[in-house]
Amino acid sequence: MLLELRMENLNTIYDTDAWDFDTAKKEYEEIYDSIPTDEDVYSLIADSTERDLDDKKINLDIDTKEQLIAIADCSLWSGRQLGYKILKHNINSIFECATESCKFVSNGADVMSVNPHHDGTNYVLYRKIKPKLNMDSFINKLLDCRTVTERANCIKKYTVGIAKTVNNVYGWKNKVYRTA
Repeated sequence: MLLELRMENLNTIYDTDAWDFDTAKKEYEEIYDSIPTDEDVYSLIADSTERDLDDKKINLDIDTKEQLIAIADCSLWSGRQLGYKILKHNINSIFECATESCKFVSNGADVMSVNPHHDGTNYVLYRKIKPKLNMDSFINKLLDCRTVTERANCIKKYTVGIAKTVNNVYGWKNKVYRTA
């Protein structure tokens, strides 16, 4: 791993795989009082997932003074690679990183997403740049880091988590993880 992410005690913000086929089939039968085809069930899953994402975007439509950034530990055919994407000044811009199969979570201290795909799994950490700091300077320093510990220290020095804001929206507890 190129990033230090705590993937325990997770609260799910959004999950494209929240619906399983059998649950969706039962839901369809209750709504329409008929036996669905497989296409009907997959259509219900797609519609429900899309509505859920729209709801999450509304819930997290929170402007920030600071620029947001997605920092990614990407799995590529040639190995793992560090990447980033500069996001808007709004918490819901994290969903710009949504893929066909993804899960957005909060561990109480950080907001992350897990994005499995054919070459492996991408892990993305969402943060905002600290006030009065320069995004380009942070990116240059982040890309110069050679170890997970250096990256973690750089991220902590130049950015602030968005979990507290997200946790307050959903009524989840905030956590502080101490490093040794």
